[in-house]
Amino acid sequence: MYKNQLQELAQRSCFSLPSYVCTREGPDHAPCFRAAVTFNGETFEGPSGCTTLRQAEHAAAEVALARLSLRGPSTSLAARVLVSRSPARLSSFACSLALLPRRLTPALWNGCVRAG
Repeated sequence: MYKNQLQELAQRSCFSLPSYVCTREGPDHAPCFRAAVTFNGETFEGPSGCTTLRQAEHAAAEVALARLSLRGPSTSLAARVLVSRSPARLSSFACSLALLPRRLTPALWNGCVRAG
């Protein structure tokens, strides 16, 4: 669930998709996993001690979303993605001038202007 929400946040805010790096610790019969997710150039470490790789990735995504929701301009976007999944509201917000990425193609810009 958290991985989906983080991916949705990346897509709505025109960031690159999150990438995960996982490490395995412990013996073969009882492995423990830990994951880190890189989102918009920033790395967030998940807790250690997860019993599955999937659980470790979801935990890292949860940490990333929690930390991002505490920040300034991204707070509104993270809250909208997590609380309201209305595509019309999200697309107009994500395409607002304050959150546009460094470079936009004319086609993408026109799509954002029409969505707002």
